[in-house]
Amino acid sequence: MIQVRAPELERTEFFNLSASVMETVGDDALVLINNRVDVALAVDASGVQLGERGPAVKAARNLGGDDWVIGRSVHSLEGAQKAESDQADFLMLGTIYETTSHPGQKGAGLDLVRNVAGRVGMPIIGIGGVNPERAADVVSAGAIGVAVIGGILRADDPERAAADLRKSIEDATPG
Repeated sequence: MIQVRAPELERTEFFNLSASVMETVGDDALVLINNRVDVALAVDASGVQLGERGPAVKAARNLGGDDWVIGRSVHSLEGAQKAESDQADFLMLGTIYETTSHPGQKGAGLDLVRNVAGRVGMPIIGIGGVNPERAADVVSAGAIGVAVIGGILRADDPERAAADLRKSIEDATPG
């Protein structure tokens, strides 16, 4: 799954980036567009990743249809429960560890993942400061996977970093 996220881009540039990602990826991965339901519809993306204070899940579902994948970013048990009642498909939960993409924000830690996983019956993807060494802990705490930005984009060998991350998750996943 790929999330197209570039809040610094103006509307046309973001649309062009999203269209380019869709063309490049084809059917090889789900492509979710961050917060921009209009762009997701225009480029025929697989769905959207909505911020906690972003567009309503119900409105996105009405526009994108039942086949759309809709994720909701949340930062607390209350946010997770609201996303579940709104019928999001999965949670992007964080910030788990301190991260450069959210400077000055302290990581909530693995207790957040455990608490939400124990009380919400939907898939959780942990985000925030996750690297191959930490990914297994996030999955062991109750997430089905992790999302990474800097751990891959800033790596000397992004392909190797992605492979290491995948192996860490596979090793931590039961069965």
